[in-house]
Amino acid sequence: MKRHFLLDENILYHAIKGVNEHNEFDLSSMDLVVRIADNCHSIILNAFLEARYNSHLNQLRTDRSTLLQPIFFVNVFVKNRAKTVWQDAPLPHIPNSCEIPAEDIDIVRSALVTHPVVVSNDAGLRAAINACEALNLRALSARDALQLANEPCSEPD
Repeated sequence: MKRHFLLDENILYHAIKGVNEHNEFDLSSMDLVVRIADNCHSIILNAFLEARYNSHLNQLRTDRSTLLQPIFFVNVFVKNRAKTVWQDAPLPHIPNSCEIPAEDIDIVRSALVTHPVVVSNDAGLRAAINACEALNLRALSARDALQLANEPCSEPD
């Protein structure tokens, strides 16, 4: 099944650095990004996410990675609209019953347009998303999302 993923920017950081949320060696985020790039899956992108990604990628360009280069993400996803689902729609509001961390509100609002799988290595954000049924979203860690990205692809849903 073709899947759409919304990647929290910490996934990009962890993919490029080859670490997990505790800065321990872990290739789950990198494997996820590469897997999405290599097969039929795509990421969600809108003006907010693109600006947020570019800001983080520009900071990471100064650190030479021996694993995944920031330019890989830019070329494969940001510049390649075949690997993205571009959202132009206004971001909907989050239901009042949901308790989303303030710094992540626009990430969650971005997910409410197309309801992709939200991928974050921030346990608090994942818990907040998964605890709010009104969102109708699923949030996974990079390791758990990698299992979905490894499933065989079929025609677009």
